[in-house]
Amino acid sequence: MCKEIVISDIPQLNELIISFDNKSYDSHNETWIFRGIKKSSYELLTTFDRAVINLNEIEHTLKKTNFELEKDIIKKFMRQGRNYIDQKSNGNDWLETIALMQHHGAPTRLMDWSYSFYVALFFAFEDAEKAKRIPDDDPVVYACDCSELNRRVRELFNSKADENYKVVNSLLYDLKNYENYEKYQVAFKGLIIKDYEIPYVYAINPYFLNQRLTVQQGLFLFQGDISKSFIENHKKINVPFKKFVIKYELKRDIMCMLHRMNINYISLFPGLDGFSKSLRDLHNINYQT
Repeated sequence: MCKEIVISDIPQLNELIISFDNKSYDSHNETWIFRGIKKSSYELLTTFDRAVINLNEIEHTLKKTNFELEKDIIKKFMRQGRNYIDQKSNGNDWLETIALMQHHGAPTRLMDWSYSFYVALFFAFEDAEKAKRIPDDDPVVYACDCSELNRRVRELFNSKADENYKVVNSLLYDLKNYENYEKYQVAFKGLIIKDYEIPYVYAINPYFLNQRLTVQQGLFLFQGDISKSFIENHKKINVPFKKFVIKYELKRDIMCMLHRMNINYISLFPGLDGFSKSLRDLHNINYQT
């Protein structure tokens, strides 16, 4: 469910970005979020989706359901993962824990998005390589009106008499309550610990934002039914994404522009890892003394 538009030059790209800026300022009903991917042929998959695909290629017949696999991964991280981090996470806050898992590369049902088109643009181009490209398989920025997405989800759930829909709808409502941390914690845990088998996609964020989420202006899209892919979940909600295919030939101009805006590895990945990765951007080093 995507409307695809090709961006072939910088003036066209600037016009697109300004149009989203205007929507943010002029409308109280639209909240646009963005995700960058380095190839237009790549599907929108969560890290859990990809892990299951890889496991299927090895095992052929899985001994556990996706829900059971996810539960095992979360349990293992909660029991052992804290040995590898300096700042201990709150083990009772499941969304904070799963956001931390996502942050460090563990498979989860969360998908990273950003409120910033520029941040998504960075992730679309930062790892795109000419040598590995198929012709016209250009970087992409997806856009989603998450206010409309969440509104449609609640609208759908309100129309259902099934008890599972009522329970999930109540939990999603409590996720909006940033004034009651305990209720917020219970709500997200309630969405994870039971397999409701209801496909949907919903925009969420932890109560406490980690450093990377903060600097990247990040949030997550949450897939409701872990037995189905992210795309299958999204198809059940009638809010199409917009897909902007941006020509690879614009990479140098785009990366230099983003660097001048201080959108680079150093700012988006605070710490030694981000600084070290930034040294790969030799085209930006050429402009520094």
